[in-house]
Amino acid sequence: MFFFLPIGFDKVFERLPWVNVGLIAICTLVFLATIFFPGVWFVLLMLFPGWAEFGLDIVDQEGILFELPEKIGWAYRPWTLVTYAFLHLEFLHLFGNMLFLFCFGSALNSELGQLRYLGFFLAGCIVSGLGHVLLSDAPVIGASGGVCAVTGMVAALYPRNDVRIGWLVWIFYFVRVGVFECPALVVVGAWFAFDLYGQFVGGDSSPVAYGAHLAGSLLGFGLGILMLKLGWVESDGHDLLSAYFDAELPRVKKGKRPSDRRKRAQVVAEPEPVLLRTMPDDPIPLDGEEGNAASKPEAANRPPAAARSATRALNDFFRETVRVEDIDEDQRVKLKRWYRQATSEEGDVGLTPKVLIGMARLFASEKVVAASLSAYREAIKARKRPTSLALEAARFAVISNKPKATRGFLRLVDRGNLDPHQEKMLAAIESRLEHSGSR
Repeated sequence: MFFFLPIGFDKVFERLPWVNVGLIAICTLVFLATIFFPGVWFVLLMLFPGWAEFGLDIVDQEGILFELPEKIGWAYRPWTLVTYAFLHLEFLHLFGNMLFLFCFGSALNSELGQLRYLGFFLAGCIVSGLGHVLLSDAPVIGASGGVCAVTGMVAALYPRNDVRIGWLVWIFYFVRVGVFECPALVVVGAWFAFDLYGQFVGGDSSPVAYGAHLAGSLLGFGLGILMLKLGWVESDGHDLLSAYFDAELPRVKKGKRPSDRRKRAQVVAEPEPVLLRTMPDDPIPLDGEEGNAASKPEAANRPPAAARSATRALNDFFRETVRVEDIDEDQRVKLKRWYRQATSEEGDVGLTPKVLIGMARLFASEKVVAASLSAYREAIKARKRPTSLALEAARFAVISNKPKATRGFLRLVDRGNLDPHQEKMLAAIESRLEHSGSR
């Protein structure tokens, strides 16, 4: 006996997937209602499509026999193309669908937002229900068609993100369990191939609604590609079109969300001399010193796929000369999320010094002191001539009333090779440091 089930998906959420949680809760509550309230099945079974010209006897938990009338298909009750998705026959049916919906749907809900995700999921249920009705006369219940629409879009938007899969092998007294990771495109592609095989080989004799699965998968994948082409979702360079076809996709211009604005601390600093108050206006330097912060980690020490993906996104963003002033609000939110993800593991994950300098300046512009100083330290470690960057870091540290950090950065300054501007900056920093020490 072999079991393979998804237990996680490597993607950082931009927002909480409330709609996905609600869908899972509704399906679970409806299933519990069919168990604890006798007779509910008779009412609920009238809600799903697929009935052809035959009757079906249903016996509820009290032994009462209900005979469903003929011709109660979706054409007579069009709303059943949605409601059927919230019914499940047994616990394993519910568990499998909800597990897939939790792993993949939460990531998609986070990307699309609440209303767009709800509309997409319901559209997936409708299209998959129609696909089943067109290919089969058998009745159908379950959210698997909508779930397949979700996985299809995930394959288009996040083909390289890893799916964590739990496995179980049980042969008599031999039992083994484990977890492995596999790219989303491979997982969804294998599942689609399995459904395709089942539809053409099993057909109506199978209890699985392969036609609904196929219709949902095609809808989700097609809409994902269309949304990327139209710029309705933001590409981070690792979607299907960018990663495998080098497509140039339009940039998304999202509105400012209040939750994003609240993430930036509003700190008003006291007036400072110009040399101390002004953050560097020069772009992140292209002086040939940056290189890679370190070579790529060995395979045995590779960070998780989410960290690798975030590292690639940061390196791609800062590959060109970037001024902190030119980074808009939405980009700031994404950059900070990627940086937290890339640096969540111990050791070097391959961030270039240009990324570290850019993030240090971004954090400094928002008065996030600890993160900025940490990024400055890492950037200085990767440079052969750190004087200019050490002065910049010391200037921010002294403004932030961090004398210990200021002295640490000043020890890295080569005082014998300073130009006039740097000498003035050093004098201003030392003057401020002495002043803060005497208070």
